[in-house]
Amino acid sequence: MAEKNQNDFSLAHSGLAQDALLSWQQMASEVFVPLRLTQMSERFHWAVRGYDFGDVALSDIRLAEHSVERAAADIDAKKSNYFLLSMQIDGLAKFRHTEGESWVGPGDCILYDASTPYAWHFETPMRQHVIRLPRALLQSRVPNANRLTGQRLTSLDGMTSVFAHSFSSAMRTAGSLQQEDRNQLTTALMILLGQALGSHVGGKFKHEDGSGAGQFARVEAYLDAHLTDDTVSVARLCDVFTITPKKQHRLFKASAGESPMRMLQRKRLERAAADLRDPLKSDISITQIAMRYGFCDAAHFSSRFKKHFGTSPSGARQAILP
Repeated sequence: MAEKNQNDFSLAHSGLAQDALLSWQQMASEVFVPLRLTQMSERFHWAVRGYDFGDVALSDIRLAEHSVERAAADIDAKKSNYFLLSMQIDGLAKFRHTEGESWVGPGDCILYDASTPYAWHFETPMRQHVIRLPRALLQSRVPNANRLTGQRLTSLDGMTSVFAHSFSSAMRTAGSLQQEDRNQLTTALMILLGQALGSHVGGKFKHEDGSGAGQFARVEAYLDAHLTDDTVSVARLCDVFTITPKKQHRLFKASAGESPMRMLQRKRLERAAADLRDPLKSDISITQIAMRYGFCDAAHFSSRFKKHFGTSPSGARQAILP
């Protein structure tokens, strides 16, 4: 068994919003950067695990819905000489910075500069993996990294997908790794991150704006974050994104070749299939998984699943069993 790194930590707090929120603000300001938080419910909870990887630090953060601001008045340039990269695991978030804002859903990454103002708004409980990167280390790999700050990097992109998968693996195994292994993993992560970010520099990456591509990305991120919400509908999407049903239909046909509700069902089936194939979720019944993703009728779920994947839900689960 690996010897525990003395700089690793695991902390959590839940309770009345004011007490728990203040405790998170104090902890985050000490471990990350000074922040200003706004509660969104009567109760608040947070949990964080931190891992020391030498030049970089990895964190696994779980939080209730809230808003957070990194204000210019809170920034000490001498103590902010690094970047942060957040990868959204669960929940939907809106990231605001000097160049605009981006919606972030599960699998998306955001790179941001600790020396500049920014804000997060989490409208649902969330989970993020965060990596803290010294400025010199990142810029040695990607000299123009600052051009990508605040931009949504989707895991559907080739190299971003490779990095995101490796980052998730690092988080899962961090606690069992000795420092020498962590140093080697850091080197590998930096190579992959450099390639992922570097592929977007030089005009290959565009800022999200009000264009069709930017708007579609925001709606898709919203769908990804609401796969278990059975109230999602065309009308709700129109209300959230201030768009007419006709324009929404054209947007999805042009960007994805399918309607919003067809995309939602496909994503739900894909997520259900991932759960069925996850050995850690083998104790959850097929019916429970079907209901989690909005299929109230097990027979309907089985029919849709088989049509999409060519096998039954039980067949997909059987494939993971020894």
